[in-house]
Amino acid sequence: MKTIQIQKSTATKEKICKEAFKLFISKPYEQVTINELETAIGKTRGALFYHIKDKRDLFAKVFDKYFINNQNIYTVVGENILESGMTLLEFIDIYITAQEKRINDLYVIAEMDESQIAERGISKIESTYLALQLNAGFYLEDYDQKMDMNFKMDRNTWSFFITKAIENGEIKPNTNAKLFGNIFSSIFVGKSVQDSLTKGINTKEVKKLFLAVYNKIKV
Repeated sequence: MKTIQIQKSTATKEKICKEAFKLFISKPYEQVTINELETAIGKTRGALFYHIKDKRDLFAKVFDKYFINNQNIYTVVGENILESGMTLLEFIDIYITAQEKRINDLYVIAEMDESQIAERGISKIESTYLALQLNAGFYLEDYDQKMDMNFKMDRNTWSFFITKAIENGEIKPNTNAKLFGNIFSSIFVGKSVQDSLTKGINTKEVKKLFLAVYNKIKV
């Protein structure tokens, strides 16, 4: 009986988080009301606050699930990626494919297609996703630490594959693994932000930039 109750509670929390994400990505945080959350989630205020403390607590849960965890390098490419033994070039392919899937999954989670996004005068869902991510900095105390943690993991993972590529003779032995790890990581972050503000993330263009750098350091 207790197991069933736990499963129901977990399912309810998942539904609350998903419906809240859909609301938060549709408008600024301060414009989302408790009444809207009640309607979207299909719960009374009492039932809703049984699972969350307040709107900010819910926003924090949404941010952890759909931003911090969603963008974590090991969530994106797989927990065992460091044990894969793949080359740097193979990792570039895996990274791009996984990021494409992550972006496409946002439309599924938000239950919106590109035409619905366009109706709101926005070119891509990445625009609202970025806006919500930046907006979180005003409301969440541990925002900086969590974002920094993800960026560090991303840079370190790139540096790991560059180091292995040096050891395996794939790239030049005098390549600075830490520096180029930062370069590869910054390419995706920088291009993503730039594209999110305009036409949406173009992973093909990101891959071209990756390969341009790769070709400079390969043997």
